[in-house]
Amino acid sequence: LGQPKRILMSSLRAIWRLSAACWLFAVLALSLPLIRLVGGPRRAHRFFLGWIGAMHRTLNLKVERIGELPDEPSILLGNHPSYLDIFLCYDRRPTAIVAAREFKWFPFVGWAAQAIGTVWVHRKCPESRKQIVPCIIDAVKAQRSAFLFPEGRTTDGVLPSTVRVGMFKAAAEAGVPVTYVGIRYGNRKAAYFHDLKGGFVPHLLRHLWSLLCEPQIEVSLRYSRPQRLTCPELGMRRFENFVRWHLRRDVPLQPAHAVYRG
Repeated sequence: LGQPKRILMSSLRAIWRLSAACWLFAVLALSLPLIRLVGGPRRAHRFFLGWIGAMHRTLNLKVERIGELPDEPSILLGNHPSYLDIFLCYDRRPTAIVAAREFKWFPFVGWAAQAIGTVWVHRKCPESRKQIVPCIIDAVKAQRSAFLFPEGRTTDGVLPSTVRVGMFKAAAEAGVPVTYVGIRYGNRKAAYFHDLKGGFVPHLLRHLWSLLCEPQIEVSLRYSRPQRLTCPELGMRRFENFVRWHLRRDVPLQPAHAVYRG
């Protein structure tokens, strides 16, 4: 195909995917609370897993899994290279997901996130970060899992960013297991970083549009074995080393395709 035809085909692909994704977000936001009320949390979670599969097919996300999801309730800690990571935050059982409160009222995305019971955090507020810790620990003790990103924000996808020790410390003190999750995208365009100083929303929308135009995006997920931490600092270093190992082939590459720093 010539260049104009390729542009046309990619634009049509993006329009179809955007329409289908918005419809799926609306279905989740409207259906999940009712299913949870009538059928209970486990049936609602099965519906959510089916929704995740439909979203993977809609976006043509090809997911490779290395290792196994934990058999017991666990805190899953992953690196955060992309906003596509939200479609990878799940476990065998109902899962509490931690996300930035800036997205709570985003059309479609925010509505769906509220329906699944997302735990909202103000990323720049230390007190807010402290307040979510008991919610996460209580979720695991109630036989649910929890998924969060210790980096607190997306990165350039090459190496993990600065990791906060708070969740590692809380997990060690509560004696709940943690599972490390390494996320690696085959397409460098998936990775996204923004300094959040201005122009974030239009820059993010342009980035997401470019992803919708991609024929396929491959992502590799690597799971560690669940472990109970005795030393938070050691657990944090193990997480960083685990992620670095999974991203080792990307280390020589240039930073993410979509990077904005003021």
